[in-house]
Amino acid sequence: MKGESVNISTSATFQSQPAPLGNAAGFLRTPCPLPVRFLIPALLLLVLSALPGRAQRTSEGMRQFSLSLGTTLSHMGGEAAFGVYLRGGYWMAEAGLHNRREKDIPSGETLHFPRLSLRGGYMHRLAADYSRRVCLYGGADAFVGLEFFDAFHTLTPEVLKGFQSKGFGDVRFIYGAAPRIELEWFILRSAALLVRVRCPFTVGTPFPLIGWEAGGGFKLNF
Repeated sequence: MKGESVNISTSATFQSQPAPLGNAAGFLRTPCPLPVRFLIPALLLLVLSALPGRAQRTSEGMRQFSLSLGTTLSHMGGEAAFGVYLRGGYWMAEAGLHNRREKDIPSGETLHFPRLSLRGGYMHRLAADYSRRVCLYGGADAFVGLEFFDAFHTLTPEVLKGFQSKGFGDVRFIYGAAPRIELEWFILRSAALLVRVRCPFTVGTPFPLIGWEAGGGFKLNF
């Protein structure tokens, strides 16, 4: 009798085990709620977007090329720049052509004096989101260039002679420096929109030494 009771209890224990497995299988076959189906891919995309690899768009050693337009109340111009990203920012070399206009002259006429300049400087990253999709930079550049007096010959001969008598040559050498701030927004993996403001201090010109420029453009990284 004792042996039989042991065998019965053992058999009962063995037969009771499939019950939890059947419940688990039934749970797996239960349709997944609709919000959960979208929650898992959304969490996966969120994790991937936060990976450090996304920051490689501005990684150290990466090169950049940009084209931009700048303007003030008195002039408009364009610039082309090449640069290389560093650990905390980037350095750049830039060439620009700006057509400046001066209306506050005694004759009341508009004087055009285009400026051709070469610049070099450094921009330090002040702030950025985790993936560096949006970056804010601050820095400065130094520049040298040429300023062409009355390049479009808009002044009358009498007014032109008056300026020449005061030492205004046809071409002047200029130089200076400009603090600048720039916002960089990547709309694609290697393409960004730019918004920048500069405040150049120019030596060698008879016109206002301190000015400002605001502009925008686009940048390609490679």
